[in-house]
Amino acid sequence: MTFQDTVQKGDVHPLIAIAIFILDFLCIHPFHDGNGRMSRLLTLLLLHKFGYEVGRYISIETLIEESKETYYDVLKRSSIHWHEGKNDIFPWLHYFLSIIVAAYKKLEERVGYVETSRGNKRKRIKDFIEGKIGYFTKEEIRHACPDISEATINRVLNELKEAKKITPIGKGRSAKWKKTSE
Repeated sequence: MTFQDTVQKGDVHPLIAIAIFILDFLCIHPFHDGNGRMSRLLTLLLLHKFGYEVGRYISIETLIEESKETYYDVLKRSSIHWHEGKNDIFPWLHYFLSIIVAAYKKLEERVGYVETSRGNKRKRIKDFIEGKIGYFTKEEIRHACPDISEATINRVLNELKEAKKITPIGKGRSAKWKKTSE
């Protein structure tokens, strides 16, 4: 299963999927030099794609540099038996997520806690659906909420479907949704 398939399916949180993708990239070690720098660029790109903007304001590169010994230690521990598919991802996962948390803490220290007027992403999706009459598509949600990731939209749609508040008509990209009469 590809990275894109994994996050679109919504079974794995995007931060976990990103962490595993980066670990795989580092284990593959595709370049003679610069794999670490490239992995941090990929990290920033993927974080941005899924709505985690902290890398625009806080240097994740610096946070990793400040914990370089730990970085190399967990990378080594998590890459043992990677080629056989029997590696332990948890040291890397813990480290990666702790770097993201540290970045958000640094951002909060610098600017304080800021609440946007746009509101919670899940609430915005639910409000959009609530305001619709008749059928709606994921494309309409993406158009109305362009800053919200595909994975978040899928999670909210699945939650509402399981709660029997909406029902899909069709499958795939052309699927339409409608609110149930409950």
